[in-house]
Amino acid sequence: MSALSPGATIGLLGGGQLARMLTLAGTAMGFRFLVLDPTPGCPAALAGARPLVAPYDDPQALQVLAASCVRVTYEFENVPHSTAKWLEQHSDLPQGSSLL
Repeated sequence: MSALSPGATIGLLGGGQLARMLTLAGTAMGFRFLVLDPTPGCPAALAGARPLVAPYDDPQALQVLAASCVRVTYEFENVPHSTAKWLEQHSDLPQGSSLL
């Protein structure tokens, strides 16, 4: 896995408190964030991540996430396995789907 350069967009599955902390720290380092979360005012979006409001298994939202982000991660273990599996095949999801 290669290092990311500032300016890269990182995708987040889940926009809770951990995603908020990642967004705050990463934004200060020059990274951008796109968060897929079904809640419009999720904590990560309030911290500056661009919101993608949709269910975690929405096919169109997953395509946007994969196409828009250099790397994707999930912030919690309740992400559907099928979502992580799809992203593993269509984007850079370093932790993979097997952890779920």
